[in-house]
Amino acid sequence: MLCTANRNLCSGCTNENQKQSRVARIEHELLATDASNSTLAPLLAHRIHPISIGGFRKLLKCLPSFATKARNDHKYGAARYVANTIGILLVATHNCNHLDPPMTTRQSNNVWRQARLFCKCFDTTTTRKVYGNRTFCTSCSYLIAHPSIAHVTKCPGCNLNESWENIGATCLACQIATITFRNPFQRRYQIFTENWLPNSDDENSDEDATPLPAPDRCLPSASPYTEDELYRMRQSSIDSSFAELKSKSSSGQTSYVFENLILLQNSVKQSFITQ
Repeated sequence: MLCTANRNLCSGCTNENQKQSRVARIEHELLATDASNSTLAPLLAHRIHPISIGGFRKLLKCLPSFATKARNDHKYGAARYVANTIGILLVATHNCNHLDPPMTTRQSNNVWRQARLFCKCFDTTTTRKVYGNRTFCTSCSYLIAHPSIAHVTKCPGCNLNESWENIGATCLACQIATITFRNPFQRRYQIFTENWLPNSDDENSDEDATPLPAPDRCLPSASPYTEDELYRMRQSSIDSSFAELKSKSSSGQTSYVFENLILLQNSVKQSFITQ
């Protein structure tokens, strides 16, 4: 998604696109991983207790993207999205949850419960997606069990690892793959953009929009203050902001700030005069 139509991406959007590309790659690795239960079991404790991004990456060293120790800002950013995908809590940082907030405890419990289920669709024409030794149904988004397994203790989802906790249950790798297939970052991101961005990018969309009936329109409420009172309140707010600037800055810093504010004020006044 471009930040400005028909223009190059800004540095912030470029970094975000690179992080999201990493997320897609890591999620694909989760869908096909054959990591053992003992490798993935330490992750379960952090469904409740937050872990650092570095610690999360160490627990997933079985994935090619996290196998190296090299510092990569895009990997660190992508790791937070991946943790949210599978319901793992990370230590909160400033503004970390604005784009993709983590699951609540109830949501996490629900998706991990669903991760143990298998496809029950009886339609043989249903489209399927294969990742390594796993096959997913695109209709219900659940894992399709293998028709036959090598041993009764083997996982019915991949026929490689041992069942986790109970015979006949999926292994942890299959559970994480199911959660990833059902809750990918791009789906969450699409919902986020649909909620916060306009439905159409067409510049003329306002002209084509059908106006609301008169009773449903939002009418501005009458202000309880007069124009003079509003002006005094606004001036008081500005004076308070200036006083706070003065109290928190040195005289030299304050002079630069106020010089710029005066220039801006004069520019605004001049623009109104010319109009």
